[in-house]
Amino acid sequence: MIFVPPGDAGDGTRPPAEFDRIAAFLAASGAAPLAEADEAGDSPALLLSG
Repeated sequence: MIFVPPGDAGDGTRPPAEFDRIAAFLAASGAAPLAEADEAGDSPALLLSG
């Protein structure tokens, strides 16, 4: 699992454009994002399988 946090314009160590480029590069390299949690707030199914 690779975690790319969201960028934060108020934090000089996490410029949003740079983090967006990192996420896009990983996606182009074949990394698949985890599914979003459903509306009930449950954890993504991928994390529950095992």
